Amino acid sequence: MEVQFGMSVEVYEKYSKALEATGWDCDFAQYNWNLPRELEAISLSYGMMLSEFAREIANSLNDLINHTRRLRAWNVVVAPMIDPEKIDTVHEFIDSVAIIGLNLPAVIRSRFAFAAAHLCHQANRALDGGGWKDDLRMDHQIEPEGRQ
Repeated sequence: MEVQFGMSVEVYEKYSKALEATGWDCDFAQYNWNLPRELEAISLSYGMMLSEFAREIANSLNDLINHTRRLRAWNVVVAPMIDPEKIDTVHEFIDSVAIIGLNLPAVIRSRFAFAAAHLCHQANRALDGGGWKDDLRMDHQIEPEGRQ
């Protein structure tokens, strides 16, 4: 059994209603992490990195929140369906949302590790002064603990 156009429209209309009725589990992550206005020159790269990493991680967290909400709405739609309809609906609409949603926690974890490594490295630059060594691993080698 293949989802036909009329059925696809009907299923998607049910999803739209379910999505509208589905609340948010939590607030969205904030984008603006503010540092003091006046930074010493040695801390400028830290401030720029913090701002960029904060936006990137907030975007990823907000994507996860959004995908989770969408999957909860789809659950409402497919719950009363018979198995062949569920399979067709999953294939037609849900797979891509689910795959992204399931992978986002690992992506977010990696982004946190990457950001922490770079920010700690820059903080050490400010603390160590002239004794600082630029010896951070290459970006592609920075992984969360246990994945190296």
